Amino acid sequence: MEDIDLMHSLGVNSYRFSISWARILPKGRFGEINEAGIKFYNNLIDGLLLKGIEPFVTLTHMDFPQELEDRYGSWLSPESQEDFAYYADICFKSFGDRVKYWVTFNEPSFQVKFGYQAGTFPPSRCSKPFGNCTYGDSEKEPFITAHNIILAHIAAVHIYRTKYQATQGGSIGIVLHCFWYEPISNSVADKLAAERAQSFSINWFLDPIIFGRYPQEMQDILGSILPEFSTTEKQKLNKGLDFIGINHYTSYYVQDCMFSACEPGPGTSKMEGYCAQSSQKNGTPIGEPTELAGKNVYPQGMEKIVTYLKDRYHNVPMIITENGYGDMNKPNSTTESLLHDVERIKYLAGYLDALSTAIRKGADVRGYFVWSLLDNFEWNSGYTIRFGLHHVDYETLRRTPKSSGTWYRNFISQHIAKDSMDIFMNKLYIGFFFLLQIFFLPHSISSDQLILRQSLKRKNLSAFPSNFLFGTASSAYQYEGGYLADGKGLNNWDVYSHKPGNNIVDGSNGDIAVDYYHRYLEDIDLMHSLGVNSYRFSISWARILPKGRFGEINEAGIKFYNNLIDGLLLKGIEPFITLTHIDFPQELEDRYGSWLSPESQEDFEYYADICFKSFGDRVNYWVTFNQPDSQVKFGYLTGIFPPSHCSKPFGNCTYGDSEKEPFIAAHNIILAHIAAVHVYRTKYQETQGGSIGIVLNGAWYEPISNSLVDKLAAERARSFTINW
Repeated sequence: MEDIDLMHSLGVNSYRFSISWARILPKGRFGEINEAGIKFYNNLIDGLLLKGIEPFVTLTHMDFPQELEDRYGSWLSPESQEDFAYYADICFKSFGDRVKYWVTFNEPSFQVKFGYQAGTFPPSRCSKPFGNCTYGDSEKEPFITAHNIILAHIAAVHIYRTKYQATQGGSIGIVLHCFWYEPISNSVADKLAAERAQSFSINWFLDPIIFGRYPQEMQDILGSILPEFSTTEKQKLNKGLDFIGINHYTSYYVQDCMFSACEPGPGTSKMEGYCAQSSQKNGTPIGEPTELAGKNVYPQGMEKIVTYLKDRYHNVPMIITENGYGDMNKPNSTTESLLHDVERIKYLAGYLDALSTAIRKGADVRGYFVWSLLDNFEWNSGYTIRFGLHHVDYETLRRTPKSSGTWYRNFISQHIAKDSMDIFMNKLYIGFFFLLQIFFLPHSISSDQLILRQSLKRKNLSAFPSNFLFGTASSAYQYEGGYLADGKGLNNWDVYSHKPGNNIVDGSNGDIAVDYYHRYLEDIDLMHSLGVNSYRFSISWARILPKGRFGEINEAGIKFYNNLIDGLLLKGIEPFITLTHIDFPQELEDRYGSWLSPESQEDFEYYADICFKSFGDRVNYWVTFNQPDSQVKFGYLTGIFPPSHCSKPFGNCTYGDSEKEPFIAAHNIILAHIAAVHVYRTKYQETQGGSIGIVLNGAWYEPISNSLVDKLAAERARSFTINW
């Protein structure tokens, strides 16, 4: 319960944990169910749900009842499939009414490699030269055990899908340890070696589960060593998961050893695909070394492995089920130094940035788990390595937040809006291994300004829905230039900026601006280089209708915006168009005082109709007005924007009434907006399929004190701006 409170204090919304198989079935299917074990996990699940934390359950994380090893050799026997199916059924039945995410196995490639090839994990089976064990055959047993694990996974999936999924509504998958392998050179041989390395690790399990067969590279190299699936098994294997779990920490260089001679080492044997693995290339590490050998920091690997799995497995939903940074618990380590874990913060920020890039490029990633909430027992490393966001004193078991835990908590609270959580909940999860959804701009703790500056340079854009728009924004007068070019008429800012005594501080104007009118293709390339998927710009009303509805349509203006829209779409950039960004044809001001007259409604409706008709077949997002509250305030209250209407004490203008005109102008703008919306909805929306809105200046107002009068004042401030 104490640890659930720690999770809740961090703001996580999910927790990935594994069930101890031997706590549920001490003797496997050969003994009774341990009801105390069932009760423990029921209490854990209920405790999580009471705190709003989603349980994400792994059925076995490399552990199994010793009884199965003693009776029949555990995963070396097909009986293991029956035992696992029986155990999984009990778990689905006991907990599935509250568990929506199930994982069958964690890192089975490691389980068979270390348990049956190198012999460094139980049951410690191996043969020389892979290891020095009493029993085992490193050239055969890894493939027998993997085969039984794959079929045990499928047995559990079959039970869940046929007996429980329809009523419980959950999903089931498997978790693989996913290194990224970089070819050490651009040679074809090394590139093929990198692919073989994936085939002998990730694809070894995923290909049978998804495609019903082992990777071709394994079949070609191993031949009869590789077990075969029966016809019935192949039928069950097809699409045997709902999601792929990815444990990713680091990357390696890979060199071909099939067509070239290699020194003996990791990956070089036939059983491993003839691909030497190294953290260095010509003495240069693949990424910043850490205190843990072979755990270099290479964030690019996160994007690359996710993209690889997306492409190979047709973008099956993915969840990053482990990612984290370990440091050594050295004899001279002080608690203070372990708590101030700046390198862990840098690591998490870098890998999340890379993950966000993969998502932005289309990878269907639905969650991220950091390893780990707490320092813990790390297999053969015992308690010498610490991965936790919380430090654990192993004598007292006291938990203390590290700097990374504080960073994480601040990150979540700052960058995952609570009122958006329900929208994202089915797509994105936040938690530990522990599932933490963090694809936003990393937030640093206040004491680590260096990390904050580094984080601010990153492009973490993607912890939003898959159709979220990321872009840049501009307006016609501020960008285009092209003053009176190709038939454009004068607008209100053209006249105002040339008028002596205006309020432009440096005496400049937008006649040229940034010459976007002539250089827009160059600027589209800039957007594309940033990776944005949308661009918000405004149309110059006077470029389309130099005289409003009292003159002809300027076809050169139509052509310019058609070219701009087409250019954006060619680069995969969504046009997001504002009809007027505080500018309008000067003709309307000269004829009837623009927004002070109801005639302005008719002019805007006419202009909007032309735009919908001319561009709407390619535009899905329309904005009628940009910041009308600012337009009427500065144009008709203080007089510092055109048409420069005001009265004292608000400003010193030749014309205007600051107490009346802002409300008349706002009224006409609101009705003009409605007129345009009506045109769009009745004439175009059904066939064009777009949407239409308005943009407000969304300043936030804080009451200066907790007094009722100041709180009411803050609400009035909103009423006289946004709510207006």
